[in-house]
Order: sequence, then structure tokens, then C-alpha cells
Amino acid sequence: MGGSVVVDLLCKLPAKCYNVYFDNLFTSLPLIETLKEIGMHGTGTVRQNRLQACPLAPATEVKKKDRGFSESVIDTSSGLLICCWNYNSVVTLVSSLFGVLPKSTARRWSRKLNKEVQVPVPLLVSKYNQNMGGTDRMDENISYYRPSIRINKWWWPMFIAQIQYRLHNAWKIYRLSAAYKQDPLDDLAFTRRIARALLISNRQQRIITGPGRFQPIKSRIPEDVRFDGRNHFLYSGNTHAYIVGRKQ
Repeated sequence: MGGSVVVDLLCKLPAKCYNVYFDNLFTSLPLIETLKEIGMHGTGTVRQNRLQACPLAPATEVKKKDRGFSESVIDTSSGLLICCWNYNSVVTLVSSLFGVLPKSTARRWSRKLNKEVQVPVPLLVSKYNQNMGGTDRMDENISYYRPSIRINKWWWPMFIAQIQYRLHNAWKIYRLSAAYKQDPLDDLAFTRRIARALLISNRQQRIITGPGRFQPIKSRIPEDVRFDGRNHFLYSGNTHAYIVGRKQ
């Protein structure tokens, strides 16, 4: 089904030789062969159960190798190259255009050596990382902070995914703004700030009678709420309490 989606979308493009990149949801050896027959090239990560008995070492053995180790085979009938690469986990890629050489290097931190090391990177891995920086990276970032709430409603994953996509896109725009240089926030901190601002701006009026009333307003209310133009104000209700809220 994934291969059919890719072929159907590419058939609507003008006649031209394209280099297509996709993740393991769509990648399969028949798909790459089909693209090659119609004059296109494909590169993508592939799942272990779609290798069709490819004579590569098992992932459990590759995982025991040094970081940066790679092994590859070429299908002489179709010209496809399949490569497994040991990084944080074993990654398997297939390509009809790129090979393993020339290899590049990437600087990564080694916990074992407690220092940065140079990790060899095959060519098809470098090309894949270079051209899959959009949706693939977004899915990776979202997976780090995916809500763990489980529910039997079928629409829940679709609903929460739409919120996460918008939060991630907003964070990417924030990183391009001048505000990021003054107050750089990572994805998690940015999401927390939005959640806190929404909770404070939509809460009901309440009386603050504890020690919190003596704290500076900047430490209690984020600037996203203070300067949102919704007529917030502070006024005294009596000598012992302060009421914070929106003007009715």
C-alpha cells in the first residue's frame, strides 16, 4: 500500500528524472525497482522484514560492531544497493542511485570514551539525512515528547497528532525569529511555555491571599499573557487580598 501511494503521487508530476527519498513506512525493494523502471531513483530506510532474504548480517550482530560500522550488498539483477549501518541503533537503507563511497564523518559524543569521536557515514546515509530534514525530522522530534495518555477512542491519535504538528511548526518558526536569539528555547520548553500561557490566560478569577501576592508579577505571569492585549489588570479588593483577572 505504501509503494502504491508513492507511485500514484509521482505519476502526477511532469515527466522528469527525480530522486525520491522516503522513510521505512513506504520503502520496499519492489518500490525502488518500479521507480527505476520508470526512470526515477529512490533512497530510503527499509524495515528488516522487507529485505526479502538479503544476505546481510543480522541486526543483532551488527549492533555488536563499532559505532559507524557498515555492511552493504548489491543486487546484480536490479542494481540496488542495500546497506546496514550501526549508529545508535542499526539502520538499513536501500538506494538505486548512491553507494557507500565516498564516506564522510560526523562528530558524535562517545559515552564510553567520554569525548567526541569521528563516526564514518556512508554516502547514501549522508544523502538521506540531507534530503529528509522535514517530515522525518518532525516525526523524530515529536516522538520524544509524545503524550502517554491512552484512550479507546479511534480519533484520539489523530486529534493529538494535529496539536503536536502545529506546536512543532510553531517552534520551527520561533527558531527563525529574533526572539529565539534573546531567549533560546528547545522544543519541550517552548511547549511548556505555550501550555502555561494558555492555562493562565483562560483561568477564572481567583483571590490570591498567600505569600504569592508579594512575588514580582514577572515571576507569576509569563509575558505571553501580560502583553497579549486582553486588558489584564491588577486591583485591590481589600487590604489583605489582591484579585488578578481580566476586565469584564
